Amino acid sequence: WLSPGKDTAGALDLGGASTQITFETAQTVENKDNLMKLQLYGRDYQIYTQSFLCFGRQQVLLRLLALLMTTQGSDRSIVHPCYPADYSDSIKLSSVFNTPCIKRQTPLKPDDDLQIKGTGNYNQCLGNISRLFSFDSCSYSRCSFDGVFQPNITGNFM
Repeated sequence: WLSPGKDTAGALDLGGASTQITFETAQTVENKDNLMKLQLYGRDYQIYTQSFLCFGRQQVLLRLLALLMTTQGSDRSIVHPCYPADYSDSIKLSSVFNTPCIKRQTPLKPDDDLQIKGTGNYNQCLGNISRLFSFDSCSYSRCSFDGVFQPNITGNFM
């Protein structure tokens, strides 16, 4: 077989429900669930891959709404620092909690409306989004977030 002689490219896919990252690595992959070995055109590849369920765009936004409801102590009305100032909207509670990515401890009335008012506060937005990711525990030599092993990212991405 002829080798194409080109470097590989990694991929980062931000979906609605999950985010995936895949790239070739020469480093040891400590969690074998993240390792895929393959041979293509006579060349061996060691691929790191991870899917982060509940970290896609739509699920992160819903998890953020649920977090804001919890921290502000309201099922009726919240201020949202990530939405522009003077933005307002009304959504059904069922649209927030109708997902396995959000655990709701107290009962709610799914047909009730949640009023959302934007404030456009970048620092508060960043602080709240950061709370959705855990960087505290890692049982490997290094982790991305939520205790998930990830080697150093190398190469180009598409």
